[in-house]
Amino acid sequence: MNEVRMKKRILSAVLAFLMTVSLVPVSAFASTATHADAFTICVTGGDEDAKLDGASVDYTIEVDGTEGARNTVTTTDGEAVIQEMTDYAQDIADGKAVTLAYTVSAEGYDTVFDRVAVTDVTGNVDVKLTVKTPDTVNVTVTKTGNGLVRINDQETETSTVEKGGDVKLELIPAKGAYIQELTVKGEPRTVKKGETFQETLTADEDITVSVTFVQEYTVTVTADKGGNVLLDGEAVTEKTYKEGTEVELSVAADDDYQIESIAIDGTQEDIADTASFTKKLTVDKDTTIAVKFIRVYTVTVTYDSQHGTVETDPAAQGGEVEAVLVKQGGTLTIKATPNENYRVSEVEIDGKAESFDDNRYVKDTPFTRDIKNITAPHTIKITFAPTLQTITVISGEQGEVKVEGPEKVNYNGSVDLTITPKDGYIIDTITVDEADVKANVRRAAEKSYKLLLTEVQRDTKVTVTFTACPQINTSDLTALDGITWNSDNAIRRDGATFVFANNAAVQFSAAADETGSETGIKGIQLIFADGTTSGGYDAKTASFTQPAAIQETKTIQAIRVFYGETEIRVAQLADKKLEGLKIVVDKKAPKLGLALEAANTNGYYNKNFTATVNGINDPDDYSGIQSVEYWVVKDRTETEQGDRDPAGDALYLHEGRRYPAGAEGALLHRGCREEQQRQRCDLCAGH
Repeated sequence: MNEVRMKKRILSAVLAFLMTVSLVPVSAFASTATHADAFTICVTGGDEDAKLDGASVDYTIEVDGTEGARNTVTTTDGEAVIQEMTDYAQDIADGKAVTLAYTVSAEGYDTVFDRVAVTDVTGNVDVKLTVKTPDTVNVTVTKTGNGLVRINDQETETSTVEKGGDVKLELIPAKGAYIQELTVKGEPRTVKKGETFQETLTADEDITVSVTFVQEYTVTVTADKGGNVLLDGEAVTEKTYKEGTEVELSVAADDDYQIESIAIDGTQEDIADTASFTKKLTVDKDTTIAVKFIRVYTVTVTYDSQHGTVETDPAAQGGEVEAVLVKQGGTLTIKATPNENYRVSEVEIDGKAESFDDNRYVKDTPFTRDIKNITAPHTIKITFAPTLQTITVISGEQGEVKVEGPEKVNYNGSVDLTITPKDGYIIDTITVDEADVKANVRRAAEKSYKLLLTEVQRDTKVTVTFTACPQINTSDLTALDGITWNSDNAIRRDGATFVFANNAAVQFSAAADETGSETGIKGIQLIFADGTTSGGYDAKTASFTQPAAIQETKTIQAIRVFYGETEIRVAQLADKKLEGLKIVVDKKAPKLGLALEAANTNGYYNKNFTATVNGINDPDDYSGIQSVEYWVVKDRTETEQGDRDPAGDALYLHEGRRYPAGAEGALLHRGCREEQQRQRCDLCAGH
């Protein structure tokens, strides 16, 4: 315990000594080389203890507490000499308390106040001044926007200045900007647009400044004719906006115009719709907007979309009537693609049609056309039609095959063929692409036939051959093959000549078992030597008629017999062996001639004489005289009558009978007519 107390006492003594030493000025009473015989105050300052010239030393010398006069001296080479200190040497010797009270000050340094006891009039006091830390205030500028802040000519937004001093404040807007709002020490200030703010402030307290710079940018708009350009709905060519302002750009083309390009500060915009364009712009710099419009022309394209498609470049709206907008001087490309089994049959441009009568433009080879340098509206009509199928006809020399209409028929269409054999020929075979179609042939006229091809879906070859009409057996003219006629009614027959009475009706007809059957006789036609015909096919009724009854003399050169639709058989009666079947209907009565023996010179018969009746031949075939009646009339009295069958050409009434003069003879001949006709002649006597 005692050891601890001892240690504490020693520590206390050491601390007391240290405190005493610290109160004594540095180098107190130390002498200097420069003024060794005088009392000096040496002043240094700064971090390197440099000697300070011009420091002011204010001091008084006290003797036993009595203050003397106040004096001031300035340091030279860091030293201030207290000249009068030598006057206090006796006082010091007398043991009086001499005290130096001094104040050392220098600009920029803290002032030192101190008192020292003087025991040597040649002593020295070292005073170290520290750099003065002045009172300061903060200058703070809060800036928004684009501008320059200067504090005391320094580009800064914060600064610490000596309190009480002057502060030079400058606020300079950037190019195109202006001070929109300003407060200094809480007080609002007004600055004209575009001007700089400058003011000198007293730094008696912290200074706060708030400034808002607003940048303005110009938006310049250029546009060609053909539309309008709006900024926020307003048509402008140049307008100034605050920085950050959002502006809506809208571009609309006029009728018959399109937006060709939009460049914003030289950068081309993507134009999805050539009729209108909108975009939001944030104005953060000077901006140029350049819009170009171009004249466009409407090309109307019409087609039937059920049979094909039409594509255009530029593209159209679609549908069967398409409106294509083409830029002035531009090119329109058309591509027309028919559906399967269809073709492009016609392209009409502005009323001028170009037809294609072949299959050059089909699904695999579509129609394409470029219309260049467009400077006016156009109308285009594309016509699709079924593909064309070629009908190729091969026929023999014995007839003609004619395609009714063009030799190319639409796909799945129909075509009529007319087949006309030459006289004496009929259709032998008809094939369509090697298939037999003879059963499909129908009679169209007496000597022509029709073949209808339907649903034609490919190129088709039709081959027709002809053959001579089969000959009907003519060895027996009364029994033609399949034909009956009333030959038994003939009065007489002379080879191929059949003579009928004047009231006869000669009728030809088909046999009963042939008429009407599908493969049997359809009709009969008589062909006469004078070029006329009777019976056969009636084109007006499209049916067969029976030959009319023959009631006058006719020579039949041929008989046509029609079987089914296409077969004709012919009884060719006018050939080398047979001049024709002659049907004679005797319409003329036979004439008689009366021949008398010559009378005497007096004109009398004085003896029996012979009266001869002669038949005069008809110029044509005739029926002949069947019988002759005669009678003699004298003085109007019938004296004799009778009849004779002629045995030859002459008829003798009464051989040797004498007829007086003036007697009349009458003859009645029976010919082809039933009624009787009297033929009278005078029996004249000579004198």
